[in-house]
Amino acid sequence: QVRAGAHLLELLRPGGRLAGAAADSEVLLQSLLLVQELAASGARTPPAALALVQGACCSGPLVGSEAHALALGVFAELLESGAAADQVDEALGAAIAAGPIARVAALHLVAAAVFKLGLSFGQPNGKPQLGRLKPLLSWLAGELRLGLEGHSDRASTCAACAALEATIVAFGREAGALEAAGGLEDVSDCLRQLHRAVADVHTYCADLSASDEAPAELPLVARVAAVWQLEDPRQFSTEFERSLSVFCRLPPSEFAVLLPCVHELHDWQLSPALGKALEVAAACWREDAAAPHAVETFKQCALMITEVALDAAAYLP
Repeated sequence: QVRAGAHLLELLRPGGRLAGAAADSEVLLQSLLLVQELAASGARTPPAALALVQGACCSGPLVGSEAHALALGVFAELLESGAAADQVDEALGAAIAAGPIARVAALHLVAAAVFKLGLSFGQPNGKPQLGRLKPLLSWLAGELRLGLEGHSDRASTCAACAALEATIVAFGREAGALEAAGGLEDVSDCLRQLHRAVADVHTYCADLSASDEAPAELPLVARVAAVWQLEDPRQFSTEFERSLSVFCRLPPSEFAVLLPCVHELHDWQLSPALGKALEVAAACWREDAAAPHAVETFKQCALMITEVALDAAAYLP
């Protein structure tokens, strides 16, 4: 079945003998679903499948259609599985203009592209594509604000947070390449959008009432705040400390991502995070040792608590 599907996709890809049939929207949808099934099966993605998906992502007449949304989503899945794509930049350009029907898939593609390929988006020169990043980051920051203000659906907010998280990590990892590439004004514009997004996260936390239950968006924004603190502990240190009381409403499994940046705070044991670190450690102790990241999380908690216990100058509230 895999061989038969790959052969069919070879015929339907751009330049293939049945390429004209792919112009029919229903044929294209079914072809993209076939690619999705092949990827989910664990089989190696045929080059024809990748060519078909990239062609659908970059096709002007398809932008904003159901087929385009599906193509963007499938392309993101292929990138996450390690596919060697060569039209990522073009697909991202089309994703920005995709419209509401493809918003979640487009945001998913941004997150996958940055996570797997970095800020160069796989371009042969390996340089950060600042011209593409600026509109992308403006879009991501805007989507996050809309979601936090209740004007966008949760799936879009989740995808925007994932893309922002991947981008912040990539900026920290590729700081040297950004400096070497020049264009410091463009870099500054990109960072300004990231600052805007992180500031919106802390404003959102400050506006939550103490009596409110932890909203569904809180774990998403906590990850964005956490990765920023790890990359730049000073820029939003005061805001992060104020937001900690809100982040402490998270369940232990969601709070664990914040432990490394909490550990970097001066006198962190005087914050509400002390009780939360003990709670996370206890939760890890109760969990099966084979649970994902349970051992690493317990080690982080043990290190933090042991340092406080052994520090003669440390005091507790």
